[in-house]
Amino acid sequence: MDRLGIGFLSVFALPPVELVDLAADLGCHYISTVVQGQPLVPLDFGPYSLRDDVALRRDVQAAMEHRGVTISLGDGFLVLPGAEMRSQAGDLDVRDGTATATGLAGSAFDLVTAFQAFHWFANAQAADEFARILRPGGRLALVWNLFERSESFMDEFGALHERFAEKGRIAGLGVDEKAHADVLRAAGFGPVRRASFVWTLEGDFALLLGRARSSSTMPRAGPNYDAMVRELHDLHARYADAGGFIPLTYRTDVFLTEKPL
Repeated sequence: MDRLGIGFLSVFALPPVELVDLAADLGCHYISTVVQGQPLVPLDFGPYSLRDDVALRRDVQAAMEHRGVTISLGDGFLVLPGAEMRSQAGDLDVRDGTATATGLAGSAFDLVTAFQAFHWFANAQAADEFARILRPGGRLALVWNLFERSESFMDEFGALHERFAEKGRIAGLGVDEKAHADVLRAAGFGPVRRASFVWTLEGDFALLLGRARSSSTMPRAGPNYDAMVRELHDLHARYADAGGFIPLTYRTDVFLTEKPL
């Protein structure tokens, strides 16, 4: 893994020309964006369409050539409450498939990625399917964002997650480097390499609660949810600064391997 990019969602739908300039100013030469952008938070970013706005497409291309920035892998997408997805139908390629049976052609792809997701799959069957659809020499990248628990606050936050997580929902192995390496080797992949990146997001209690709620294994309602919220309030009260903010520190782990030639 030798290329890092800045994605559309990570900059809250910043318009594409501004995203190119931001990436270049940060010394990053790769971005990912979407065809049609909608504002995600109230930051006065308007909607845009690279499909319909020819002038904007030209401006983005010119900015990329001028600043030495290229578009890498496509971004994910976020469906906001009240959004009408039928308006995006022309930009979507929707397939009926699963991680273990994608329905895609064999030996047809150079890269398969699973971001914060491989632990949900039936791992051995998914690895076999990824090996089937990759070309010889193709890469597989499994990516997770994990709590960086070397700090007291994040260690306690991680322990809270462990207490309240409904672990029975997870079909796979979790984030277990050796177990995944064994599964991938059994599917015919080569050695597995890991790259790690530590980063920090500063937020208030609303962000802390939102981060906990965003985990698919955490309770959504009922006594366990109420107890989780109470513990989060206590955690926030003990660690927040005078402005009510807490640094949430994460480690992104990328497990990378190749299908042999």
